[in-house]
Amino acid sequence: MSDDLSSCIEQNYITQFNYLSGIKNAVFIEDEIFTEFRSGYHTDWMNGVLKTDGNSIDLEKKIAQTLKKYDCPMLFRVGSLTKKPQLVKKILIENGFKLVANDPAMVLKQSQFHISEPIPEFIIRKVDNQELIRDWLVPFSHCFELAPDAQEHFREFMHNRIPKPKLEGWFTGYYNDEPACSSYYLTANEVTMIYGVGTLDQFRKRGYGRRMMEATIQQALQNSSCPIALYATEMGEPLYKSMGFVEVYKLEGYART
Repeated sequence: MSDDLSSCIEQNYITQFNYLSGIKNAVFIEDEIFTEFRSGYHTDWMNGVLKTDGNSIDLEKKIAQTLKKYDCPMLFRVGSLTKKPQLVKKILIENGFKLVANDPAMVLKQSQFHISEPIPEFIIRKVDNQELIRDWLVPFSHCFELAPDAQEHFREFMHNRIPKPKLEGWFTGYYNDEPACSSYYLTANEVTMIYGVGTLDQFRKRGYGRRMMEATIQQALQNSSCPIALYATEMGEPLYKSMGFVEVYKLEGYART
């Protein structure tokens, strides 16, 4: 896969953080060296170095300024937008950061994609009103361990975004009318990224996650010809590979709590 696609995947992730800003004191800042996102939640955290220019002679100073500015848990992402990543990682480690994530970015080979057989008791609905937003947040909040204020943040975020059906789509999977699974996609920066994939514990290993992914991909392909990509968790990677996703690159996360 090309470096251009890798950059598009990371830029899509940055765009998502930009959309999430402005809600509940969440702040998005971007310049030629850094992209930063501070949550504004009660349990505040900062997601930084989504983009880092490792060629900058002031890089160490800039990182020091960021550490001083945010007195909260931090995650620094080192990926395809990071120039001279070894230098960046060295500076982070010297400042007490540890590698906590090494997640593969994956893209779908569309020739291998197909829709599996329906599961009678499992129904997928697209989120298009406030009541369905509430349902979507049930599996998503559980799987991503969101505090109540973070849940409220995403509720407002979704309320602002659902009128844009061709750029984004949220989907909830129901088992006998009970919310069981969540997913959503964002088309931006010449790629469609799938986010928020989660299944409540009691509904796992029934094929529901695969059906959620298929419905999300199918809807995205109807609205765009962009490549379909995602960041895989350790739990989700086997499923994604079985559906035809292949690795593009590894995204490293360095944290200091």
